[in-house]
Amino acid sequence: LPMEGRWRNKIDPIIGNKAIGRLTIGDLQDVVDRALAEGYARKSLQNLRADISAFLKWCRKHKYSTLTAEDVEIPKSAKPSERRILQPQDMIVLFNVDTTVIHGQRVEEPYINAFRLEVLTGMRPGEINGLRWEDWSGDQINLRRAINTYGEETTGKNANAKRAIYLSSLARQTLE
Repeated sequence: LPMEGRWRNKIDPIIGNKAIGRLTIGDLQDVVDRALAEGYARKSLQNLRADISAFLKWCRKHKYSTLTAEDVEIPKSAKPSERRILQPQDMIVLFNVDTTVIHGQRVEEPYINAFRLEVLTGMRPGEINGLRWEDWSGDQINLRRAINTYGEETTGKNANAKRAIYLSSLARQTLE
């Protein structure tokens, strides 16, 4: 889970050996500041602060501490993450290359058709993960579910998530 990874990689190395009752806002600010120095974007720092806030809330409920995360600040110098939009040359690669590079080795990409289907239909990753063969009928996919980051089946992102997706010939070919 993303929160576990942030805790293990960013929070625990700084405060992991310190008793809860001895934690200070400065200790927690150090976590955010170090992540900023490592190049974390504003949204990632906000997620890190939210993790700290959840931990402090748990501590308060169990009467281990009275700290709150209100004073842990996201530095003004934190930049928003830059979005890289898929470019035409990226589309050529997506539809012509079935491999990816992992640890310097070129290997088969097991999810290549899922990535292609996302681009061709505009479906969200969780919707792709939630697909079942019975959802597909001819030139249409009926979205009925999504799988969230915790592996749980949901009804989708919002009230409009249950919908029909009409398939182009290339999207149908990708499914086949």
